[in-house]
Amino acid sequence: MALITLEELVAYIQQDVPAATGQLAIEGASDMVTSYCRQSFAVSTDTKLLPTSTGGYVVKLPQGPVTDVATVLNSRGQTLALTEDYYWNGVSAEIRLTRPDDVVTVTYTHGLDSVPAAVKLVCLSIASRTYANPTSLRTEFIADYQATNFSGAIDITKAEKAVLDRYRANVYSN
Repeated sequence: MALITLEELVAYIQQDVPAATGQLAIEGASDMVTSYCRQSFAVSTDTKLLPTSTGGYVVKLPQGPVTDVATVLNSRGQTLALTEDYYWNGVSAEIRLTRPDDVVTVTYTHGLDSVPAAVKLVCLSIASRTYANPTSLRTEFIADYQATNFSGAIDITKAEKAVLDRYRANVYSN
């Protein structure tokens, strides 16, 4: 899923961008951000086999924010009942079992209705660097002329990582 639009990239860099080139920059930047954050920002429903922690009582869901826990199956494939077999407070990315288990299968819904502004800004910054310097050229010499780019690498900077760290998910399994 693209985290930004071509129109947002054009507005950010304040120049026209060919659609195909812009889309490549957007897709690359979006993939870099979602990979770094280990987080899908779109609303989706996943079924995951997850290990338990804290003596088999706590299950940490890898994506957030969590908006619904539809089903929880124990390691024997039996459906667990909310409040009787497990607790979920309706907002956190973890559930608590009333009886310990090694693994559970959880079907849950997570994600955001819109991409946070800070995440969009990082994505725009990466996409604009990709568009402006697709070959990661650091310095270029032509006769007596020398051009040096601010950043030779198309990567996430330390400052951008600091912004994205608050959206970074803990991933425990497939």
